[in-house]
Amino acid sequence: MNVYTRFGDNGKSSIDRNKNAMDKSSSVFEVLGTLDELTSTLGFLHLSKISDIKKITINIQGDLITLGSIIIGKPFTNELKNACEKKITNFEKLIDIYTAKLPLLKSFILPGGCIESNYLHLSRVVCRRLERVFVKYLRESRRKDLEIISKYFNRLSDLLFVLARYANKKRNYGDTVWKALK
Repeated sequence: MNVYTRFGDNGKSSIDRNKNAMDKSSSVFEVLGTLDELTSTLGFLHLSKISDIKKITINIQGDLITLGSIIIGKPFTNELKNACEKKITNFEKLIDIYTAKLPLLKSFILPGGCIESNYLHLSRVVCRRLERVFVKYLRESRRKDLEIISKYFNRLSDLLFVLARYANKKRNYGDTVWKALK
């Protein structure tokens, strides 16, 4: 199989095997591209020596590939919807577990610290953008069946924030508190 097909050379692409051409500026491609970007930024964490962060982010990458396949047309069965709901519930549990290990957050913090924290913050902001473009796509496409995925992205960005703080704590970096412009 060739990596190149020349199919998209004129600004068109498709999300189905029937090659129904769509303009590459379509919101579905914005979603898929941002999803790919998030999956790639999480890939930096394969290098992490913090084993729980590495394991969690690799699992999330797998989820993201599955969600991308659903967005491009794989049937979103009740089984997959239930699995998505379970993932969201699991994210909430992880957020609670890792938050309990951290000092209370009393003000805004600046992204930074150890390398894992930086990659997690980068992934978090890409996830927030993914959530925004996905909501736009949902409204344009009227795909109400996919609304649970928006919830998944929202909770994922919260988890990535908490994991970024946790990584800093594990590596003995403190949170850098934001100071207002004076």
